[in-house]
Amino acid sequence: FPSHDKLCPSKRERWSKCPASVREEVKYPDERSGEAAIQGTHTHTLLSHCIENDVAQAASLIGQKMTDHDGEFIVDAIRADRVQFALDYIDERWQTLGADTRILSEVKVDLSPIFGRTDLNGTADVVILNDNVIEVVDYKDGMGVVNAEGNLQMDQYTWGIIAQLGDNLTQKIVRQTIIQPKLREKGMMGISFSEMGIEQFLMGKDKLAQEAAATDNPDALHV
Repeated sequence: FPSHDKLCPSKRERWSKCPASVREEVKYPDERSGEAAIQGTHTHTLLSHCIENDVAQAASLIGQKMTDHDGEFIVDAIRADRVQFALDYIDERWQTLGADTRILSEVKVDLSPIFGRTDLNGTADVVILNDNVIEVVDYKDGMGVVNAEGNLQMDQYTWGIIAQLGDNLTQKIVRQTIIQPKLREKGMMGISFSEMGIEQFLMGKDKLAQEAAATDNPDALHV
């Protein structure tokens, strides 16, 4: 099973509101992923494969067997359609932003250069990067609506990208995008994003630092 840092981005919604949850969590062994989580992992695997191997049409992989940490699966038309929805958005952004834009998949982010701690790290699904824009894209395979606005998980991934850019930070715009193909079944767009200037984003540094520090308190209370 994949390991996660204590204060990983995917759990920030919880530990930022309940610092003691980090302490309590270590008392319980990791449970095997449920079926929905396994299917989500498989879709992420297909998306990553397509990006890293320049596969423009996910349908071309229908029938192929793939393997990830949750086991083997056969690419079917339904999963390929969801991945294609994400690929089309990513290609649209590349066309809009210009040929110097980089599309990065499964980006491991390290926040320690900024926050001085090694337990905030994680892996961003997709990063779209050029000299002007940092865009972090999170793919969600479920039906529950996830908002891009004020998304703490996305915020943390973005800090990781900024940490990696370091002195090379030239970007003026931060964009955080959620892609949820299944929301189309509800008549929704399936894509939402939040955009702000880099200076505005950087003002949120203390918030993350304080939330992380609160989990260090051995007397932290449950909320």
